[in-house]
Amino acid sequence: MNEKVNQYNYLELMCDILPDAFEDTGATCFQQDGARAHTAKSVTQWLQDCEVPFINDWPGNSPDISPIENLWEIVKRDLQDKDVSSVPKLEAEIRASWNNIPKEMLHNLALSVPKRLKEYKHTLQKLAIDEEAKKGLEKSAKDTLLSEVFWDKIAGYLQLLKPVATAITMIEGDDQYLSIVMVFHDLQSSFDEQLPNSPVLQSEESLLKEVVSKRREWLVQKVHLAANLLDPRYRGCHISDEEAVDAIESAYEVALRMPSIDEKKVLGEIAEFRAKEKLFSKLFIWQSVDQCSPTSWWNGMCSHTQLSKVATGILNLPPTNASVERSFSRHSHIHSSDRNRLSTDRAAKLVYVARHLTLDEKLHQTSTPRPSTLADAPLSQKEKPSSSRCSSASSLKENLHSRIILQKTRKKI
Repeated sequence: MNEKVNQYNYLELMCDILPDAFEDTGATCFQQDGARAHTAKSVTQWLQDCEVPFINDWPGNSPDISPIENLWEIVKRDLQDKDVSSVPKLEAEIRASWNNIPKEMLHNLALSVPKRLKEYKHTLQKLAIDEEAKKGLEKSAKDTLLSEVFWDKIAGYLQLLKPVATAITMIEGDDQYLSIVMVFHDLQSSFDEQLPNSPVLQSEESLLKEVVSKRREWLVQKVHLAANLLDPRYRGCHISDEEAVDAIESAYEVALRMPSIDEKKVLGEIAEFRAKEKLFSKLFIWQSVDQCSPTSWWNGMCSHTQLSKVATGILNLPPTNASVERSFSRHSHIHSSDRNRLSTDRAAKLVYVARHLTLDEKLHQTSTPRPSTLADAPLSQKEKPSSSRCSSASSLKENLHSRIILQKTRKKI
């Protein structure tokens, strides 16, 4: 529909698609937001005359569950500086913006659903006992919402998934290093501690642990092990003795490819670094580890060593391509259709400035966390139909068809 929606064309639209919509989705209750066209007297009267079960006076800030509204908000922000002067251009920009949404955001939104369910517990329970809502709510859904066992399970799943969300956010952050293979170690420890008290079945516990182990085996390469070994915060404490050998081999191979680096001297310095001998035996050197980044530690404290060049080269590698994808996204905002005469060099400099302004903001933010868009933004509630609804939805469609015909006949008379 390429025209402004009012009560009249909205009624025509419902006459055309609502009967089939009930049958296709298996729904038994109609939900709409509080737009003026939706709440007009003629629309409300039509729904009542056609005996369409619907929720009246739906609150403006309803506790929606599906994360789709968050994604649409991202798309809307992206379209603000884009050329959408025609429908084809608008469609193309929407598709481009949708495809550029970072995977990190999708993971976080999906993992936020249990948290939102818990936050809106009392609101959903009020909905389950509301007289109007009960007409379109199955007894099984009502019983579930009112069951404390269900909410205990939600709390258990939320507690179990929280370390997963933290790990994803940590790995795909802008200021992370390749050494963070310890997230798998932390996940395994968290599962070992929480699984016995979680709602997960005993038969599924070993499967979950196996998933973490296989994921680590698939993702972690020798260079990740080398980064963990050369990170002064860890010094390889999250890897086994066999993996430490692979880590040293990886660092040695990097040294071979670097000009003016004595790879044999690098091997000796790795041994001294691990054993805390010679330069690395100084206590003040290790006291500065928590006061700066790993690369700053190597460049500031051990810059004269051959190993420092190898270590910074490895640690500066991004753990995932998420930061690269964000750079592409920043570039699309900067080199837009309105600023398409920017040179490649100038656009790259602006992207560099934008990225480091973001990093600087994170470094200087206060200890009080900002309101989380992930937790606070409104969502839309969409429920997939169950097979048990098909028969009632089909009969509702037939009833609706007949009443729409009756309504149209009355208007002609």
